[in-house]
Amino acid sequence: MKTLILSDIHANLIALETVWKREGDADLILCAGDIVDYGPHPAECVEWMMEKRALAVRGNHDELVVSAWEDPGAHEPETWRTDNAAKLGPRHVDYLKKLPLRRVVDLEGIPHGLTHAYQGYEIIRSLEEFHRFSGERFGRPLHRMIFGHTHRRAITHLSDEDCWMNPGSVSYRRPDEHWRGAHYVLIQDGTISLRALPYPTEALHREVLAASVCPREKEVTAPWWFPEDSPLKA
Repeated sequence: MKTLILSDIHANLIALETVWKREGDADLILCAGDIVDYGPHPAECVEWMMEKRALAVRGNHDELVVSAWEDPGAHEPETWRTDNAAKLGPRHVDYLKKLPLRRVVDLEGIPHGLTHAYQGYEIIRSLEEFHRFSGERFGRPLHRMIFGHTHRRAITHLSDEDCWMNPGSVSYRRPDEHWRGAHYVLIQDGTISLRALPYPTEALHREVLAASVCPREKEVTAPWWFPEDSPLKA
């Protein structure tokens, strides 16, 4: 069995489809949240999740975009949040609203707890905290957990049986990571693999320039997708 684990897609269909071109024989897709926000393709990414029947959980950016769709006047205009909300239809919003905050998914006979985040950008460092959190979040002790949110890919073993993993972001890196590309995880025949794949960021650059968001919001994405000589990166 081949399981593809994604997270933090952030409305980036170009990166998502690049990964799928490589890993399209996956038997199961998991997504640790943040399907939308900070990118130009929110509806397409939601449609992709629905079409592929991915098992996903809700991320904080999914919640923020739903909030902007339901009450546009409560959010600052010309942001990625309001841009994404305006591109969604009722069925997309309904999908995002119905995503659970947590799931337990059996992978090759091992229950895995899937949720968007642990505690902000913190990570679990001790076995005691691992057991406490898994019991509280999933209602029972688990030996495997999957998080997203931090955009930092990792597999952390706290014992021979207990580990948590983060696939990183399909869409973009943190400021101290200059490589541009998609991060994800595969679990196949009991082996966990951290994967990285380049994708055409120049296509994202063109779409961001054309997006109906304010210059400040475009500038936020400049380190991820803009050419090195872009004035927005200066």
